[in-house]
Amino acid sequence: SILLNTLFIAADDAAALSLSDIDAKLRVHVHAYHNPEASSYGTYNYFRLTLERLYIQNTLIQAGVNVFLIEADAVWFSPISNYAQIILKNNFIVSADDRGNGKPLISAGFLYFNSKNKNFFKGYVAKYRSNLAKFEHSVGRFDEIDPGEQHLMTILLKKRKYSVHWLDECHFARGEWYQDDFFRAH
Repeated sequence: SILLNTLFIAADDAAALSLSDIDAKLRVHVHAYHNPEASSYGTYNYFRLTLERLYIQNTLIQAGVNVFLIEADAVWFSPISNYAQIILKNNFIVSADDRGNGKPLISAGFLYFNSKNKNFFKGYVAKYRSNLAKFEHSVGRFDEIDPGEQHLMTILLKKRKYSVHWLDECHFARGEWYQDDFFRAH
């Protein structure tokens, strides 16, 4: 079963227990990251939490594990098994489009990364860490100045001419689905 071959990473014990309620055999790891302040989108604390997630992914990728990250709030309207062949065909990267305007943007919430290109991912995490360090003492939002990891990965992939398999946005919706009635209707 796919679930029994999936590693779930929970932010706290309560989330881990909830996952274990689904099936006691699930592989659940708790990776608590203490953030002293709220992590509102666009703030340093938000992007620092993102860096923590990238560290976990990088550790797995450097160990030769292919990573398919699906955030808990990711929306898809098609059985993931319909896409298993695409994901498992040694594609370098498979992603939902988080922009939808003809200039695709990597979706950090629905992303498959093949460990064969672990040097790329290691360099990407280092670059993201370096970019974020400039904002460590920032107050408020700074996402207009530096929009974060999705934009950085998209730029680096394009610069290095890596291939991305983009998932159908009708089946894998970006976050706009939660807030925009027009987007949900179409």
